[in-house]
Amino acid sequence: EQLLDNNITKKILETGDRNGPEYGDTALCTFSGRLLESCELFAHEDEARFVVGEHDTTLGLELALRNMKINERALVRVDPKYGYGYTGQASLNPDREAAVPPNAWLEYDVRLCGFVNMSQVELPERKVHAKHHKALGNAAFYRQDYQQALRLYNSV
Repeated sequence: EQLLDNNITKKILETGDRNGPEYGDTALCTFSGRLLESCELFAHEDEARFVVGEHDTTLGLELALRNMKINERALVRVDPKYGYGYTGQASLNPDREAAVPPNAWLEYDVRLCGFVNMSQVELPERKVHAKHHKALGNAAFYRQDYQQALRLYNSV
């Protein structure tokens, strides 16, 4: 088990084979997030995209992705401070995913599938990136996190 920061641990389940993303790259991954205490699923994505360094996800998951290799699969435990903190997070899909209560420890099962250096991609991939950031910005706006929404809108 590897300590990434004061209360973020990463246990490698499957080793990777090439270096992973750097700041500004778009990490491509699959993940499931569970509440550590109850094991309830709070998030799952088969084709997630996060820009490293832009806080598109929890800081704990972002730090894990920055320290992973391509094709690596890991179990990551995240302190509330690096998750959703003292406010928690409402469920974006209440039929299938739990809300994250305040001060909840999180556990992610994550696989880094690859990454994209956005400065080296063609227009169609940039459009996909812009559409993704627009959706994230809209979600931040609806939960009244206006600073995050503005940052996401300006990042495309």
